[in-house]
Amino acid sequence: MSLTASIHKSYLTKMGKPKRLCRFTPELRNKYSFLKEINGSDSELLCGKCKRTFSISHGGGYAIERHIQSIKHKSADIAVSSNDNNIRNKVAAFCGDNTNCSFGGVSRRGTNDVFHKLQGKLGKQLIGVGCAAHIIHNAIQTAADCLPIDIECIIVKIYTFFYIYIVRVKELKDFCMFVEIEYKAIIGYSKTRWLSLMPSVERILKLFLVIKSYFLSLDKVPLIFKTFFNNPCAVLWLNFIHSQAATFHQHVLNIEDQNILAVEQNKFIPLSVRTLIRQLEYDGLAQESDILTVIEIPNWSEIEKVAEFISNKGFFNPNNDTALFDQFMLTLQYVTQEKIDKWNLEKKPTDQHWVCIFKYFKEKDIQCDKMIIVKYVLCLLGSNASTECVFSHITKIWTKEKPS
Repeated sequence: MSLTASIHKSYLTKMGKPKRLCRFTPELRNKYSFLKEINGSDSELLCGKCKRTFSISHGGGYAIERHIQSIKHKSADIAVSSNDNNIRNKVAAFCGDNTNCSFGGVSRRGTNDVFHKLQGKLGKQLIGVGCAAHIIHNAIQTAADCLPIDIECIIVKIYTFFYIYIVRVKELKDFCMFVEIEYKAIIGYSKTRWLSLMPSVERILKLFLVIKSYFLSLDKVPLIFKTFFNNPCAVLWLNFIHSQAATFHQHVLNIEDQNILAVEQNKFIPLSVRTLIRQLEYDGLAQESDILTVIEIPNWSEIEKVAEFISNKGFFNPNNDTALFDQFMLTLQYVTQEKIDKWNLEKKPTDQHWVCIFKYFKEKDIQCDKMIIVKYVLCLLGSNASTECVFSHITKIWTKEKPS
């Protein structure tokens, strides 16, 4: 026996018999109905969703599952599901942060952004709803930049000064123990949201005297800390930023409620103004409803303008304006000024108003199939907080070692 033949026989002995070829069995065919055999082979398949071909000859069902988990198939699967559920005709608006990526800038004149590309893909005009929470973040951040000191820079510098230096942290703990103040770790913050700076400011305020004494006792204190802590107004600006951030933060939490609509985003009232309104109510001089804009019964001309706007977006047939007028008049039989005043007093959200109205229609056996304006308004979200929460959760679990 030649050396080559001997090596080949030894290889076959180690490897054993050739692996059995897998086939597209009737069980697999019933389970994955979107796959079709091609080229007369029962192991070469074509995916009806993403139009890709692949072989299952050495993987069988495992090869199919691996194909289903591919990015291209997932994207195609989402597109197919959208068409099956008629989502294309149901999309009315796009809500996102007011960034160049989302809207192409404040003026929205760009074309290479999510909003304009989505409109082009759907072939219709959408309403672009800028996230109100993002707008508030930008407002207080811009205002803080006008202060004589850079609070954000100071907070980041203090955090990084102690972040990984055990010796420095121990020295700060000794200072806390000496003045009998409970030590708490300095908190960092996420640059994605400026208001996440608030807990960091609060922590530094609690330890301000200790941190100030610590830095001013150093032989080689960084110039930025020396200037800041020698400024008699430093603690004043920290307290000012903290109080303002707390007010804005609470309103952002209200906005990020999933039931808040885009039409309800004009209710931000500073804390000082609310305090004055409560005092006026207590003295019997005025009511909140006399000062602030509250819900009022609209007239038909206003409804016509909304109907025309929605019609231009392709969501309302102008030929149905007679039926819409009839249902508007029926609504007025239930929604009286007394009812409006009661809702204002209870601070009932807009969606709950319509729950009451639809219950009334059901009790009176009134058809309300033409209330497309209500559906349109109720689908306009006030913020994209729910999406941002998903991104935040993904960021926590998405690492280099665990990318998917």
